[in-house]
Amino acid sequence: MVCQEIEETISNLWHLNTCCTNHMCRNKSMFSQLDDSYRSTIKLKDDLRVTLMGKRNIRIQAKNNQLHIIISVFYIP
Repeated sequence: MVCQEIEETISNLWHLNTCCTNHMCRNKSMFSQLDDSYRSTIKLKDDLRVTLMGKRNIRIQAKNNQLHIIISVFYIP
């Protein structure tokens, strides 16, 4: 779970949860690779269902300037 009370000025800030079932992103330009033919539906809290419009990898740069790859990220516009 993420709670952010103050809007950040950093446009590519990530909140990672290593125990989560899936990682999701709504910004298509962040994907280093994207299979936009991938379609599926997932259920969120309160039985809210959303359609996945793609899936693949995102590269992120950590504070120490190391590059990391988050794999199998869902694209949800």
